[in-house]
Amino acid sequence: MSDTHSLAAQFVMPKTETRTHPSDPDSLAKEILAKLAYAVGKDPLAVYGTNCFKFGTESQEDARAWLTRELHIVQPKLVVAMGEKTVSFLDNLGFPLADAVEGSELGVVRRLTPTVEVLLTPDVDASLDEQDAKTEFWNAFKALGPWWAEQPPY
Repeated sequence: MSDTHSLAAQFVMPKTETRTHPSDPDSLAKEILAKLAYAVGKDPLAVYGTNCFKFGTESQEDARAWLTRELHIVQPKLVVAMGEKTVSFLDNLGFPLADAVEGSELGVVRRLTPTVEVLLTPDVDASLDEQDAKTEFWNAFKALGPWWAEQPPY
């Protein structure tokens, strides 16, 4: 899911590693996120989705540099960090003026930087099968709806 506009409202980081298993393609996570965005009254095209690792072959240092550049270019209003590995990766970016995210409550929008907020959810991939995991993910993700409703219409 990507927005053709350079300034996305949300910047979703669903995973920290590249999947190679054919039953778990990237398109599944994107489809789920599009449906979730729609369910909370959000246009899925206003969401910019990315992964912490772009190619699966780069070092952590290179991946952090890519994601930092991406955050600077996209300038999201909200980052949705999905899963503990993503939170750890985000904390290790060393992004200017960023608050630590680890230890934050799931489903609560809070400050990441002076211009970016963050919403933590469980890992979407780990939330696909068991009902309790689905409920935990949805309860955290649905905080996007009220956050979006509070944003100015421009």
